[in-house]
Amino acid sequence: MFPTVIQLIPFLLFTSTFFPVFGIQCYRCLPKAVPNTNNQTTSLEPCSQFDGSSKFVIDCPLSTFCMKRNFTLEFPDGRNAIVTERGCAQQSFSYRVLKRGQWQTINDVNETIYQDGCILEHQGTKPPTQYCYCSSRLCNAASTVQSNLLICFFLLLVYYIL
Repeated sequence: MFPTVIQLIPFLLFTSTFFPVFGIQCYRCLPKAVPNTNNQTTSLEPCSQFDGSSKFVIDCPLSTFCMKRNFTLEFPDGRNAIVTERGCAQQSFSYRVLKRGQWQTINDVNETIYQDGCILEHQGTKPPTQYCYCSSRLCNAASTVQSNLLICFFLLLVYYIL
């Protein structure tokens, strides 16, 4: 007998929380638009125009976390602006090794450098910078980075009630 869709929900929820070791998809945008160059196929969009569409999606082959950074720009006239940046969390480092007489570049990904959640970094008298990290696909869209655990809990609750 084949399982029903309702019976497969816990399995699908459990497996959807895992991501391949080779990377994750995140949203990417910068405080200011960057026009495309010869090496880029698309321009980098400003976060002020962020709408969650596919033009903001980027593959992060050397990261298992997405990042969202909120910081304050201070202008000479005394005005401040809170600015957002989204992208892949920096987790990789490269080094070269000599193998069989040939130098090879090795890229390692540190998967334990971040945890899901937000931290504040204080820099002297400047306003703090907020860094948020999350480990699920396209998780850096919200104004506050949220975990998929709440969604999983809700769906499991609905499953057991039905």
